[in-house]
Amino acid sequence: MRRLFILIASVLLVSGIVRAQQPKVEMDSIPADSLATLLSEIEQEMSKAEQKTPRKGFGPWLANYFRNGNKNNDKKAFNYRLILGPHYSSTEGFGIGICGTGIYSWDRSDKSLPLSNVITFGDFTTKGLVRVGIRGTNFLPGKRFKWEYVLDGCTFPTDYYGMGFDHGDQDVMKTEFRRNRFIFENFFLFRLKDNLYLGPHISYDWLGAAKVKLPLKEAVDNVRGEENVGLPVESHMEQVTLEDGTAEERMVDYYDTFAGQKRKTGALSLGATLTYDSRDFTLNASRGMYLQLDQTVSPACFSNMGLFATTEFTFDIYRKAWKGAIIAYDLHGQFVWGDQPYWNFMSELGNAKRMRGYYEARYRDRHLVETQIELRQRIWRRWGMVVWGGCGEVFDKKFSKDALLPTFGLGARWEFIKNVNIRLDYGFTKINGKLGGGVLFSMNESF
Repeated sequence: MRRLFILIASVLLVSGIVRAQQPKVEMDSIPADSLATLLSEIEQEMSKAEQKTPRKGFGPWLANYFRNGNKNNDKKAFNYRLILGPHYSSTEGFGIGICGTGIYSWDRSDKSLPLSNVITFGDFTTKGLVRVGIRGTNFLPGKRFKWEYVLDGCTFPTDYYGMGFDHGDQDVMKTEFRRNRFIFENFFLFRLKDNLYLGPHISYDWLGAAKVKLPLKEAVDNVRGEENVGLPVESHMEQVTLEDGTAEERMVDYYDTFAGQKRKTGALSLGATLTYDSRDFTLNASRGMYLQLDQTVSPACFSNMGLFATTEFTFDIYRKAWKGAIIAYDLHGQFVWGDQPYWNFMSELGNAKRMRGYYEARYRDRHLVETQIELRQRIWRRWGMVVWGGCGEVFDKKFSKDALLPTFGLGARWEFIKNVNIRLDYGFTKINGKLGGGVLFSMNESF
């Protein structure tokens, strides 16, 4: 900069001398020797100065990262953004969640081809949750094929309440164990017509229950009555402290909420998927419809549980209500067929997508139906909010209004990448007639 200043001063000085010596001469007639050289050097110095980027610390870099995250960048073939954020819930404790979203196109010259996406995620909490995974949706060139995949591994100390609504609705039925789970799913769909796809589906699901602590029979009987439980009893010889402070060995009875089933299970499932998808963007649709029907079969030779089958459907529709507002509706059902479906392959109610606020899989049975409607409103710049309401139920044979569970809540949204939101939701619940709730922090809309 010092040299640049000297050069500019020199030009001004030379110009002044020239004007003083030849006052009647126009500027075009000024000798170009030294003046042209100086001007050339000034131009070079200024060009170098513009190319120099001042050094930035981590703070300015991080602020710029979030500030520009939602801007379109058509020059990048793969737009990937990563966020690391703290979170807390009563079930998981304090934790650090890492989530990244990548947006790309398999054919950038085709503007009608929907954008593909890949989502990587990880989570680590003070209560022992460790989870890593990846999932993605790909629209291949010409929109002839659609490829979806999920790879998810998790270990977590969790609670299990048994099979059926009656068990799930009672706190005393809680069974503590460490859940170790691995899921792989792969869909390859062929386009039959505009937005209509059909193709094979293969998945593998393994789950093991470790360090199991069953509910004490005496405590359960005091709340529910022995005649209302209907579970096998598991007895263990344990050291018990008596009222006088002495200890003795005696048999202690527990209810087996697994109903005598294996606690480590795995199954390979084969099936077919029919999908109609006219959404404008899969991660945060503002218009369109999504309909998916899955039928899978798990042969006895590919599992340690015998033959069973699962039918699942999803119906979503999105409409613009007014400026900045979207109404989204979701209907989901899952039905498990077989002589005796295993505890970890039953339909489960409660997760980050549906029936938000309920403890994940607290309620489970053969069949599940759940629905929700959500209003999404952009408030200011990259900020928005949502409100939702809905209901759901798990059941064995008959649907009963007495077992219908409500869901409602509200949440905040912040646009991290263009049309991709970070969400913080609070869902209200009703368990055994008592209101409660839970906090959820995640990326992308729930459906």
